[in-house]
Amino acid sequence: MANEVPLRGADRERLAELALRGAAGLPPVQAGVRLAFQVEEVGDWLVGNGFVPLTEGPDGPSATVDFRRAMDRLGRPRQAGRAAARDALGDRAKAVLTVAAGLAGIRTGPLRHAIEGLTHREARLVAEAVMHAAGFPNASAEPYGHTETPA
Repeated sequence: MANEVPLRGADRERLAELALRGAAGLPPVQAGVRLAFQVEEVGDWLVGNGFVPLTEGPDGPSATVDFRRAMDRLGRPRQAGRAAARDALGDRAKAVLTVAAGLAGIRTGPLRHAIEGLTHREARLVAEAVMHAAGFPNASAEPYGHTETPA
């Protein structure tokens, strides 16, 4: 649309902060929100498509991630002739979004299919999100079992 204004990085970061604050006290949801924003492509896609609405309430601004609507969008084929950049989400980003939505309580299907093809970094972020959701907020994950990354 001609009158849309793209969000700047600071806006995305502010929405991420507000969404994390809104999920406080719900470790699995908070883990899903954090995971979604740790992968820039996912965070940008969520914000750019309006899945992280900013609302103004009596206690100030707040935001939530509408994982249900985001997953519905992923499940629908793109409209013919609609090639907007904001519709594009790569396969690995879709996998990360699927895991994040699952942590937030959205039915997403088998995890096995979502995690195929993740990079080292994405696999580590997914593992850390799962650990956070399970009550280990300061845990870190190393897929190769040591602190060095492979060359």
